[in-house]
Amino acid sequence: MSKRKLIIVIPAYEPDFHLPELIDKLNSFFDDFSMIVVNDGSKNHDDIFNDVKNKPNVTLLTHEENKGKGEALKTAFRYIKELNINSVIVTADSDGQHKPSDIKKV
Repeated sequence: MSKRKLIIVIPAYEPDFHLPELIDKLNSFFDDFSMIVVNDGSKNHDDIFNDVKNKPNVTLLTHEENKGKGEALKTAFRYIKELNINSVIVTADSDGQHKPSDIKKV
């Protein structure tokens, strides 16, 4: 059985500076993993999302309008399903309330 790849899904609506900080912390904490950030229709946050999409291990998906956290998660899950890889998925909020050590415990 092959090792499962960790994928961290982060739905984000109107994020602040905590999102890029969280991504940097996750990149420092984990090896061989991916992050999928879903911009759930945020307006006037292009600077944050431009920063996020250029960070290592990040795929940025975007909703043109806000559809809610549940739909943002579904968008990420559909994307992951299309990848067709053996993975384990953990979700985290974009405000930094979930520490990398807590994500690892999950």
